[in-house]
Amino acid sequence: MSLPHISSQHLSGFTLIEALISLTVLTLLASVGFLGSIGSYTHELAYSNQITIRLALTRARAEAINGICKGSGCTAGVDHGVYLTSSTATVFQGSSYGSRSELFDENLPLSKIIPVPSGKEVVFASLSGTVASTTTLRWSQENSSSSTQNVTVTTEGGISVSSALPQ
Repeated sequence: MSLPHISSQHLSGFTLIEALISLTVLTLLASVGFLGSIGSYTHELAYSNQITIRLALTRARAEAINGICKGSGCTAGVDHGVYLTSSTATVFQGSSYGSRSELFDENLPLSKIIPVPSGKEVVFASLSGTVASTTTLRWSQENSSSSTQNVTVTTEGGISVSSALPQ
């Protein structure tokens, strides 16, 4: 039994050059998509930090207004505040972060990829929820001055957020 003879004129397929060009085009398209998704991910982290800081401020203000007093020796409402570090927003009880009792801290994690203003403190007065002066917490993504996040607390205790994210 003999095998049928196949002539080289009937063979079809891609040449090596065609395959390499196709592979190069697909690689370029994939890298463009990947770079676009990194930018989107960074914007989401910035937005997440902004929401977490707003949540911490809202919680501290609500606890101050409602006279929440944690601990056995506490009989009347006390001030509550928020202290920011590079990785956490800490809701604390007391007139300052330095004089607080760590036992009642609530630490909310922040993304370390997006730097926030570390060492900032906002304290809400007991029962009124006011602050001593208007405070604006402002930060931007590294290497991008056009992507700025703002959280402002007014003297009346109002909390507003704004952002300028490039589209």
